[in-house]
Amino acid sequence: MSNETITKIGNDKLCVDFSIDAGEVDRAIENAERLVAALKERPLGKKQLGNDPEQTTRNAVLSRATRAVAEGAIKDVVESRNIRLTSNPKTEIENLVVPGVPYLFSIELDIVPEYDIAGFDDLVVIYEARREPGDEDVERRLGEIQARSAEVERDSAKPIDDNYVVELSFESFIDGKPYEGSVAEGYTYTLGSGQLPDAFEEGLKGLRTGDEKSIEFEIPNDYANSDIAGKKARFDVSIGRVAACELPEIDDAFAESFGYESLDFWKEKIRKELAVQEEHEAEERREDAARKALADLLEEPVPSGLVNARAEQLFLAFKQDLSSQGTSFEEYCRFLGLSEKDVRDEMREESAVLLRENLALEALFRALGYELDDEEVQRTVTYLAEDSGAPSSTPISEFNQEQQTAIREMTMHRMATEWLMSHAKFEEAGF
Repeated sequence: MSNETITKIGNDKLCVDFSIDAGEVDRAIENAERLVAALKERPLGKKQLGNDPEQTTRNAVLSRATRAVAEGAIKDVVESRNIRLTSNPKTEIENLVVPGVPYLFSIELDIVPEYDIAGFDDLVVIYEARREPGDEDVERRLGEIQARSAEVERDSAKPIDDNYVVELSFESFIDGKPYEGSVAEGYTYTLGSGQLPDAFEEGLKGLRTGDEKSIEFEIPNDYANSDIAGKKARFDVSIGRVAACELPEIDDAFAESFGYESLDFWKEKIRKELAVQEEHEAEERREDAARKALADLLEEPVPSGLVNARAEQLFLAFKQDLSSQGTSFEEYCRFLGLSEKDVRDEMREESAVLLRENLALEALFRALGYELDDEEVQRTVTYLAEDSGAPSSTPISEFNQEQQTAIREMTMHRMATEWLMSHAKFEEAGF
């Protein structure tokens, strides 16, 4: 059994003083003795005993017992008090446990800050208004369907043109010097994808399998990578396999192939579908604008440690997603002309915006006097289940601690957002 005293240090830190009773200390020592005894029987364990095996063993037992007691106590207080950490606590504790003696130690925890917020009662939110889909929107949607309906001739001998898929190798140079990470072998590229500058795609047109060419152009000033924007680029390209993509004509016959009586009838159906989609997107814009307007009311900065931790989560998830699609992170960076730092900086900025909005929603939640109850938390579980197809009746107790914390946070954000959307004054900015 343990007792703890919690002292808040500012908005983002807690100091916790622990007192672990002697019985728990002795149990931890017994467990550590069994573990160390097993380790000593291993060849490597015997080598590590040194000149004083008895003292080495004793130190190992007390060290392991101390770590087990401290980590267990921290885990219990975090879970029982629903403390939201921004980083894993560091358990670098100098004094070791002593058999039969209560163990005392202190630790500082980095926590998600709780801020106050004011001025939300008369919040005005400016957002982009809903608009009716135009002819260009319908044509764009038809173009997407047309592209998916293309006839593909693999290993084609035809000259490269729009929509063709090309396997190529190249080495690129910036202002005549090789660019770091700019050598590609067997890269698959689709003309019209926009992943590389338009001038590069134009340089590929007309080439055939086996052709080689140096494509030179000036990189646009607004290119994503500012380090190379506006500079002269040269790509020494070698063309491998070519897949020719022939697009069907968008006419009545094309419409009939999809089961529609005419192209005009299909266009009208697409227009109605786009109108429904635009209605949903306009509502999303209202909510996004409301969250941003609320976040602007916060005066305190978001702790850098919290931003960095969230950005790292995004970065690792992004790399994993690329890998699942068969693309390496290095390949992604190379063809967009980005460095790892560029990607990390973008994700850090994205994390800072999202965290600030969430902290503002949590501040609003508290300012309204709301409290989390089982019914509201279960509503969030139900919403999540509807999106994932999981049973909506799953009690929150069946989720792990990390998931439970996330669900409680989502519940606060949802309840605060619902109040915000029904009480804020919305004004359309137009397009």
